[in-house]
Amino acid sequence: MSFGVNVKNLYVKTIKPRHLTDSQKQELVALHQQQINLDAQTILDYLLPRDYLLFYYHKKSHHLVATIGVQIINFKKTAIIYFGNVVVDPSCAHEGCISHASAKYIFRLFLKYPFKRKYCSGLASSSGSLVYSLKHKPSWPNPDEETPEDITQLMIKALHEIGVDSYRVEQGNLIATNLANKITKEFHVKQKPPTAAESFFKRINPGAEQGEQVFFLNPFTLTNALDLAIHALHGHLIKSPRFYRRIKKYKQEKPFFCLIILGICIVKNKIW
Repeated sequence: MSFGVNVKNLYVKTIKPRHLTDSQKQELVALHQQQINLDAQTILDYLLPRDYLLFYYHKKSHHLVATIGVQIINFKKTAIIYFGNVVVDPSCAHEGCISHASAKYIFRLFLKYPFKRKYCSGLASSSGSLVYSLKHKPSWPNPDEETPEDITQLMIKALHEIGVDSYRVEQGNLIATNLANKITKEFHVKQKPPTAAESFFKRINPGAEQGEQVFFLNPFTLTNALDLAIHALHGHLIKSPRFYRRIKKYKQEKPFFCLIILGICIVKNKIW
């Protein structure tokens, strides 16, 4: 069943990297090379550490229109969800693919690790990726403060887990450089129009078009996760009005109780 804000035009396949068929590899590489200048083997090697790959297909054409890689990083007191290998066809930019993946896996993170500190992370190769992070404050890096030392150290540990061993630290910010020597021309096939966030992004990552990426991190509270899940699942939740009213009622005052109700509703409606 589709799951998300506007993914009614798409269907999703969840695949482990080692189970990719040759045809799935070919369509993934073709989609990625429409937007980034990397060879096929580099693209495929880069997704191997992921736990899952989400393939989004258009229902009518059955064409692959987006991919998102998901990896859970589990430390003693901390759990981090990493979203990588994100490529979305411009024609489907507003279909809710990222919201779908975020809501589904962040919600699972709370169910699996209820007592650990939880974070969402990714690598930004453009200002657009960083803007998505900045919408969910607190977030690092951000233009208002230098990244705290403990957060920088956590980022370094996470980078090693996602298969990045080439990076540098600048004013507390982590710049991944592992793709830089694999780029023979500019990283992105097409340059996007400048945005308000572009100046901050270029200031902290002037080497973006040489393949350098900024690692970002957002702490996630239960309330944040519930907001995201309720927003992403709205179309399904309203099919159970009694549960939906209780979820809205208890979201702030009894978030753990709300989480249980939301879980029951998800199972009842077979949302995943």
